[in-house]
Amino acid sequence: MSAPENVDESLVDPSKLIINFLPPTVSSATLKDLFAPYGTVEDANVVCDRITKVSRGYGFVKFSTEESARRAVEMMDGKTIEGMGPEAKPLHVAISRPPKVEVNLFIGNLVATVKAEDLLNEFSRFGTIVEYNVPLDHTTGMNKGFGFVKFDSKTSAREAMEAFNGTVVETLSGTRPLIVRRAEANNGAHGRNNRFPVGMDRRRYHQQPRIVPYAPQPVTYEGICVFVYNIPHQMNENGLAELFRTYGNVLGARVMRNMNHLSKGFGFVNMSNMEEANNAIAGLNGRALIPDKPLQVSIKRQ
Repeated sequence: MSAPENVDESLVDPSKLIINFLPPTVSSATLKDLFAPYGTVEDANVVCDRITKVSRGYGFVKFSTEESARRAVEMMDGKTIEGMGPEAKPLHVAISRPPKVEVNLFIGNLVATVKAEDLLNEFSRFGTIVEYNVPLDHTTGMNKGFGFVKFDSKTSAREAMEAFNGTVVETLSGTRPLIVRRAEANNGAHGRNNRFPVGMDRRRYHQQPRIVPYAPQPVTYEGICVFVYNIPHQMNENGLAELFRTYGNVLGARVMRNMNHLSKGFGFVNMSNMEEANNAIAGLNGRALIPDKPLQVSIKRQ
């Protein structure tokens, strides 16, 4: 389940711009020359694929002043670069915003009747929750004694831990103290940095579903990589690609599978450009292909 996200504006650098829809022939030096008329450019960088070294169609420009950045947005946003051919798209120029820092919390010692909405009701007082989940036992229909809450900031997560860890919250834990800890990523059974929530048996922990799956990196394709979660387990790569073709050109699709080659319920799709990727997100995010499990579709984070 998810809730609206927000961005901490205090972390935004108003003098740094992100430029989308750059033609593949634009280099970092060319990008700097394009924006130099609007002020002193401290740095300009076109983002390239780590393997092919080909431009990924976007870059960043850092000005010495906020005023120069604002002027560049006014003059360059929506402008088509001359000499790049009739198929060149208008640039999208905006203030660059940092990636969101989200913190996933493990909540233990839940009574068997607690539902995901109960976690939301109690924890939302500390800040914006972007995901929350209480895994259920398919045999009994009751929860498994724990759940997860993901906040959109470290501050909110820290305040929730300080308030609830070791505290008896009758609506959640009955007469027992809650266990609230940061949920660590699973680095594998033999990983050096494996850590587990307090009170959770190591073997049992590995058997439980996670809110956000941690998976090997997908095959690298050109274009924009989109992450899609809650796809039907019988859906293969062809079906996943067909689902996205309504919104643009699909360069590749991959369904993530376990060692037995069974679908994990999520995958990746590479669209030709950011516009098509955004169209797919707008059209598919929240659409339920599985009852009570809406698709979660977003740009893949590095």
